[in-house]
Amino acid sequence: MTDVQPTGATIEQTLSVVSHILTNADVAKDVISHNGWVDGLSQEQTALLFLASRFQWAVELLSLQNSTLESQVDGLLLRVKDLEERVFV
Repeated sequence: MTDVQPTGATIEQTLSVVSHILTNADVAKDVISHNGWVDGLSQEQTALLFLASRFQWAVELLSLQNSTLESQVDGLLLRVKDLEERVFV
C-alpha cells in the first residue's frame, strides 16, 4: 500500500500496529493502557478502536490543514486584488 496519512507517514505503520494488536495480547493491553480505554476489550475490539482513533485523528488533522490553506488562499486573493487595483488605477 502506498496510501499516505496526513503526517506524510505511510499507512503501513498503522497496519503494522493493528497486526501486532491482533497477534499479541500484550501489545493490545499496552494500546488499551496508553489510550486510557476500558480494560477487558478483546484484541479485535482494540484493533478497531485503534483504527477508528487513527481515522478520527487524520480527519481532524486534515480539517485543520484545510482551514489553514483556506486562510492562506484568502490572504493571497486579497494581495492579488490589491495588486490589481494598484496596477489598473
